[in-house]
Amino acid sequence: MSQIKHHKYLNIVEQYMTKGIQKGYCYLSVEDDELNGRTIKIHGQDLINFGSGSYLGLETDRRLIDGAIEGALRYGTQFSSSRAYVASGQHSELEALLAQIFNVSADCVIVLPSTTLAHMSAIPVTIESKDVIVLDRHVHNTVRMAVNLLKSLENSVEAIEIPHNRLDILEQKIKELRNRASRIWYMIDGIYSMHGDISPLKTLEDMLNDYEQLYVYVDDAHGMSWKRISGRGYTLDTIKLHSKMVIATSLNKSFGAAGGALVFPEKKWSQRVRTCGEPLIFTGPIQPPLLGACIASAKVHLSDEIRTLQSDLLTRIKYCNELLKKYNVPIEESIAPIFFVRVGKRDKTRFLAENLRRDGYYFNVATFPAVSPERTGIRFTVTLHHSLEDIQNLIEAIASYLKEFDR
Repeated sequence: MSQIKHHKYLNIVEQYMTKGIQKGYCYLSVEDDELNGRTIKIHGQDLINFGSGSYLGLETDRRLIDGAIEGALRYGTQFSSSRAYVASGQHSELEALLAQIFNVSADCVIVLPSTTLAHMSAIPVTIESKDVIVLDRHVHNTVRMAVNLLKSLENSVEAIEIPHNRLDILEQKIKELRNRASRIWYMIDGIYSMHGDISPLKTLEDMLNDYEQLYVYVDDAHGMSWKRISGRGYTLDTIKLHSKMVIATSLNKSFGAAGGALVFPEKKWSQRVRTCGEPLIFTGPIQPPLLGACIASAKVHLSDEIRTLQSDLLTRIKYCNELLKKYNVPIEESIAPIFFVRVGKRDKTRFLAENLRRDGYYFNVATFPAVSPERTGIRFTVTLHHSLEDIQNLIEAIASYLKEFDR
């Protein structure tokens, strides 16, 4: 994007975001003295929170809270050093536990302060000058940020975009590029954060086996914890970690703590990131209290209890899908705890959002720049903090207001 186009784009984004702030859609602050996971207070109104990514509700789990307290008592509120120099022993303990979760060796896992910094650390040092990047149109913006960083450092790297989940077009691109590209990196989400839809991983696994030059980079932040043995995520619930695959995931969201993690198939890849990944080298670590929470969460994941938590969440997801179908809400069935009701034009989305907010629900209003101006809607999530009654009341309210559009 040229500098002029970039500034025009920023001006448009600022205009839309400012309107969103004025309408109370974003940059809100909760007014609660304490949080219980289920409700939040905004502008004096108690709202049932259908906007949380903490799908398993672990952020209020006493074991994670005690882990954070223990981390602070043992190591202080911070350990102020780059990991490239020295780190608390909590990092090694956490990476060893995560290695058990992902079923890899401990030297194939790296934890970082966020998934964004994981992308920024991995992508610029893993992709080489003769590689080509193919971005799914809906891949998370933080992956794009890391690709843009790479291109600013190595402008010979080519990055192209293809329509969402179109593996037929990916195959065409592989055939077009394989005579001039060393490796072709397809970058995707395991679970897409806005609509909750999935990547066709089984077919992609076949393509990884068929095409030597194809590699895959997966952001599985929204797939973590609520799927698979030990909660290793949607991607590794569907396929095994391929020798040509890198996974970035979140230790926020379902994991209930803080940070991000990178999972590699071989030590040589992780070693490259440890020694050359600039955000890993030049920024501070996850701090001791939250490392303590991460360790506590990892131990929950490695216990039999994780299956009970997953089962309870899947019950809520299934119930939500049944209600959406019963009330003819225009939404595709989701296997994930993320649901997107596409309304269309902004005025209709505003009508729906204002009425649902008045009824006592918090959710995410999806408009530009997150989605195109003509494809706006509301995004809501389901967590273990919600009762089945909470879910039913929300879906009934959505259905009743959508009927207003048909009159």
